[in-house]
Amino acid sequence: MLDGARFCNEASGDKEVILASALDASGLAAIITDLGREDNPIIYASEGFSKLTGYDNREILGRNCRFLQGSELGQTEAKKLESAIARGVACQGVLKNFRKDGTPFYSEVSISPFEGPVGPLLLSVQREVFSAFKVKIVSLTPREQEALKLLASSLGSREAALRLGISFNTFRNYTQQIYKKLDVHSRAELMAEFASAVDLARETASGRW
Repeated sequence: MLDGARFCNEASGDKEVILASALDASGLAAIITDLGREDNPIIYASEGFSKLTGYDNREILGRNCRFLQGSELGQTEAKKLESAIARGVACQGVLKNFRKDGTPFYSEVSISPFEGPVGPLLLSVQREVFSAFKVKIVSLTPREQEALKLLASSLGSREAALRLGISFNTFRNYTQQIYKKLDVHSRAELMAEFASAVDLARETASGRW
């Protein structure tokens, strides 16, 4: 299912052909985009990506993948991914997308830039998120997400506040905001939910879900 003039015809590198074949065989929802062209268009989409989104190759190729966000453009996680792309680094985020039939779904997006035979390319792999808790994390601001990671760790609150460079009282305010947005009532409950969401992601990645 390899496609895209620059990726297939112009480049025609053995490694790229093998990569595309492997992605199709894996069942992963994956795309490759051309960072060297205006608006970073999709030049390859796996069969898994078509199954996840409901779009076929003719409707996918040549477009920026933000079309999946529909009217939900400007998501905090999308901005984080865009920043990583601009810096040429790998990154993960959770986005609210829409299938062709208009059905919304959440997907964990992992992006990895790499050098193709004719310039920089980007591999993007999506996994649908079924954890309600993980979906709620999308509503947090980047600063709150940083605080969440520390709250879910074994660090004490005062040490976590120091890591963030904020006062203990400010960290407590962040904590209360996070509890409210994630619908939890204690740090113990938050840690349990966070651990469960991480375990579910591992189960999904291993193909057991």
